[in-house]
Amino acid sequence: MIKGATLLATAITLTACAETTSETQSTYSYLGRTYPVVERSFQSANGSYSRRFINVGGFRVSCSATDDRDCDLMIFNVRQRFDGR
Repeated sequence: MIKGATLLATAITLTACAETTSETQSTYSYLGRTYPVVERSFQSANGSYSRRFINVGGFRVSCSATDDRDCDLMIFNVRQRFDGR
């Protein structure tokens, strides 16, 4: 649980000093399942970046908008941890 809280705190910290410049809704597919996604672009003093926020069975994960492997890993981790509830 501490690891998940640390990731959430990091995501909040990254976005706390940035302004959202755009937001789009789409879907993301992983191993035959499709998940709803919100992709946000941010502008900060250090430049711009984008993040995907993917809803995975009641949990929201944040991952790189440009690296599908990052998103795959985040979905995998959530499914490993919570699919067997």
